[in-house]
Amino acid sequence: MNILITGGTGFLGQALIKDLQKEHNVFSISRNEFNCFNASKYREKTDKTTYYIGDIRDYDFLDTITDNMDIIIHTAAMRIVDVCEKNIEETIKTNLNGSLNIFKIAKRKDIKVIHISTDKALSPVSVYGATKLIAERMAIEYKATVIRPCNLKNARGTVMPAYEKLAKEGKTIKVRGANTSRFMIDVNEMVAIIKEAIFNDYTGHILIPKNYENVNMLELAKTYTDNIIVVERRDIDKEEEILFTSDEKKKLIEQENFYII
Repeated sequence: MNILITGGTGFLGQALIKDLQKEHNVFSISRNEFNCFNASKYREKTDKTTYYIGDIRDYDFLDTITDNMDIIIHTAAMRIVDVCEKNIEETIKTNLNGSLNIFKIAKRKDIKVIHISTDKALSPVSVYGATKLIAERMAIEYKATVIRPCNLKNARGTVMPAYEKLAKEGKTIKVRGANTSRFMIDVNEMVAIIKEAIFNDYTGHILIPKNYENVNMLELAKTYTDNIIVVERRDIDKEEEILFTSDEKKKLIEQENFYII
């Protein structure tokens, strides 16, 4: 089976590649030259994945690279909230226009798409969340399978590595709100759910992980250091996230490791 992973040099993409390349032909798209070099050069003895430098915004590139693909796992996105707020047009180009390119090409070529969303797509208060909400709607319209995860533990750009770095440098950790919490999940749980979606038909449905933790950010910070201050939350920060709406809750179908909407 030929599997294309967008954002293949990212945290989730690399976890998927490590697992899927054991039995499948895996191809990665990333626009990060340095990450592509590291992934392909320093892992060439064990990594059988083909790495391409390219942009999901480029329709013609995608159209060429997707020939003979059976599945596209779409993980690529601009997702750092602060960066998205300062670069709205660029976020739209990647998270919406790029995603739409994938959906259109996959529909024309009859390629199965697994679209990775986020819990921030529900009742969004940030540019990132708003673009991911619309991308979810487009994915469903184009008959893709949507997986709506929460924060991946230890992923680049998330609080765990950020807190650890600040603590090691002896710097103060700023926690936005004493009661702020986030759902977190291990990357291996996500890989397992994505594999379920690969080998089963959940077309037009949303899959939501079950095995997550609700982590208080202040308590998390305390596991790294006592050098902590609590500051006010911004308008783009929720006190807590949700993984499904009240209306969606009525439609949930429970499986062993996830819910289906």
